[in-house]
Amino acid sequence: MTCVAPRTCRCPKGYYGIGCRRAFCRNGCYNGGECVRPDVCKCRAGYEGPLCLTPVCKPSCVNGGYCVGSNTCRCLRGFEGWRCEHMKCMVSCLNGGSCVGPYLCNCLPGYTGHRCEIGEC
Repeated sequence: MTCVAPRTCRCPKGYYGIGCRRAFCRNGCYNGGECVRPDVCKCRAGYEGPLCLTPVCKPSCVNGGYCVGSNTCRCLRGFEGWRCEHMKCMVSCLNGGSCVGPYLCNCLPGYTGHRCEIGEC
């Protein structure tokens, strides 16, 4: 910081404000990131990269899902859940059957069929 007149200072390149304490980031810092040195952002949890634009999902998305926001996964068709960890049932299992795959039900004893729709006599 260089004083150029009474109560007037010239800040080093990349700094501004009272006492030259504020750093300047030309491209800004996004998603709540903070400019800590000239053109250097400190990112909030959930984001990374030079401008804090890259979302981070921890733990990572699975089954082909991808991170679209801080700890927010977008799942491929057939999967759901916070991390895309669950297979989505594309059929409704009947008679107490439970989904074990997109088009597959695990039937209770006495029932069969893709949806457990057939009762044994």
